[in-house]
Amino acid sequence: MMINQNSSLNILIIEDNPGDFELVQNYLGEYGHPSIVHAKNFKEASSILSDLDTGFEVILLDLTLPDKSSKDLITEILKISSDSPVIILTGYSNVDFSIQSISQGISDYLLKDNLTSENLYKSISYCVQRKKKIHELRESEKRYNDLFELSPQPMYLFDPASFNFIQVNKAAIELYGYTEEEFLNMTLVNVMSEKDFSFLKKNLEAITHVDGAFKGLFKQIKKSKEVMDVEIYSNLITIDDKKCRSVIAIDITEKLIKEKEYQEQKAIGHKNLTKAVIAAQEKERTEIGEELHDNVNQLLAASKLYLNHSLTCAGDKNEFIIKSSDYIVTAMEEIRKLSHALVGVIANKEITLCDSIEELIKNITVIENIAIDFTCPSYTENTTDAGLKQIIYRIIQEQLNNILKHAEATKVEIEIKPDNEDLGLIINDNGKGFNTFNKSTGIGLKNIKSRAAVYNGEVYILSSPGNGCKMKVIFKFPQTDKLVTDNDIQVFK
Repeated sequence: MMINQNSSLNILIIEDNPGDFELVQNYLGEYGHPSIVHAKNFKEASSILSDLDTGFEVILLDLTLPDKSSKDLITEILKISSDSPVIILTGYSNVDFSIQSISQGISDYLLKDNLTSENLYKSISYCVQRKKKIHELRESEKRYNDLFELSPQPMYLFDPASFNFIQVNKAAIELYGYTEEEFLNMTLVNVMSEKDFSFLKKNLEAITHVDGAFKGLFKQIKKSKEVMDVEIYSNLITIDDKKCRSVIAIDITEKLIKEKEYQEQKAIGHKNLTKAVIAAQEKERTEIGEELHDNVNQLLAASKLYLNHSLTCAGDKNEFIIKSSDYIVTAMEEIRKLSHALVGVIANKEITLCDSIEELIKNITVIENIAIDFTCPSYTENTTDAGLKQIIYRIIQEQLNNILKHAEATKVEIEIKPDNEDLGLIINDNGKGFNTFNKSTGIGLKNIKSRAAVYNGEVYILSSPGNGCKMKVIFKFPQTDKLVTDNDIQVFK
């Protein structure tokens, strides 16, 4: 890549021979219009370089000057050149000296006898581009060093062959507790258990991809002997032509403790949920037993009594047989109601959720002095999950049971409606209410919460003594499974 011929370069020519200076000046003019400064000796060159702030894109140096020459001249010019590339122009051909000059930092070595405008231009062009690349590299290294030193995450470099620390940042010093000097006299073995170090070494040796990327979780040891869980992210990098490994070390000890606590709490919650479900099952079984014993069993016992009496009486038996038949029919009706309440809405494909709740309300209002208003969208069997229907039915059934037992209410309002993109169930009563801050010893509300949780339901209770109770259950649906509803509303009173 060559420099732009139209660009203006600042060039310092240090040459005591007027003829040679004019020749070089003419060569430079063939490829543009550079800004040329001329120094006839080392003293003038030194003065020019010390007064100039920006430096030169390139310095063309005659190797023999009146006041200084050869190695001493090169050494002194390089000291004051401010990183400007220096190209030697000389009439003496000495291969060993030219090689030595290049090793000292001279950018190029050109013989005046072989000098042409083309090879002079190429040499300057290459030197300018090389200087630019070196500057970019230094800027890149500076940015890396700034990023390394100022990073809030602990970082360090180590030698992948010896595992010696090469460099550490302030965050690593603070985390591990060692000073920078102590770090640089240590290896990774000093901050890791022998087992973890062997595992790390084995895995690093197995890495074959170019960037050598590696991550893992290890136990590491602070200077205080405190053991911490550290997540390591490592890559291979090259600094000063030497391969080394950069590491970001993130202390996740606290995070793992919190996760463990969360899992323990989750397990406790699961146990509590299981207990609540079992309690609900036992409660339902108890209620079934009581209903069979106190109601159905009594009806069947009365029926048996009338049948036995008809067998022993001498007169007209029809009255006793009819009475027995009536009791059996009543018992069958009670069993039907009980079965329907137990099976719920899932098993009955002929009836919708709204219809099932309406029938539940009808059965309650027949025997209880309470008004129940029910509002429900006209869902079809395909718009609401069957399991969710059962949960909604059971929650309403449970809350109505709580109201009848404890609230002394005369009116209940039940509403199922969309809540944004989710589904809301609202049950309000005008009963005596209760203090929500008092810890409840009953399992009714626990049953409702455990049932709701199965479908991501959240239960909210608003109540106070003398002001009834308002219950709201919000079933939150995943984004990909939003509830589809009708716009029609059915009202049952």
